[in-house]
Amino acid sequence: MVLLIFRTMEEVISKAVFMDLLVNFERKLAREKLLEDQLSAAVILIGKQEDTVVNLQFEVNQLKKILFKGKGERFVPCSLQLSLAFDDQEVITVPEPTKEKISYHRAKKKHPGRNALPEHIPVEEIILEPEGITSDMIYIGDEITETLDYKPPVLLKIRYIRRKYALKSPVDGSKRNVVIADLPSAPVA
Repeated sequence: MVLLIFRTMEEVISKAVFMDLLVNFERKLAREKLLEDQLSAAVILIGKQEDTVVNLQFEVNQLKKILFKGKGERFVPCSLQLSLAFDDQEVITVPEPTKEKISYHRAKKKHPGRNALPEHIPVEEIILEPEGITSDMIYIGDEITETLDYKPPVLLKIRYIRRKYALKSPVDGSKRNVVIADLPSAPVA
């Protein structure tokens, strides 16, 4: 029908104008065809994306059920369940079990701590004195800490000897009646 209209128009208008109109019309047809193809591709893509969203939502719901559902079955008695009538059956009573009190003593094992460092390893002793020692303090002992250290090519046992001092006349309100040197910082093992 469109061609019939164009043929009648061909007689009315000049051939150059007609060819121009025909070329423009064919371009518009090609553009509409391209737009229709793009629209159908977009509709297919949207359908696939909607399917993906539905599947992902289902997976999320399943994971929520796994994570947040109750951990055990709960017994909910059903009131619709019929009871069985056993009129001729004897009722058996189960005697209550007797209770015994049992007591015993268990020796608690001492935790052995870590194994002692080997004796054949050379020892480097470091004596640490606390800060702020005054004349009104008494030496009361040592706090010994041994660590294992590697200084190429020797494996050493480092013994930190921290001196402990106490006040000659302890002050009742004071929290620190005993003073000891701090250990040097060590890497976390």
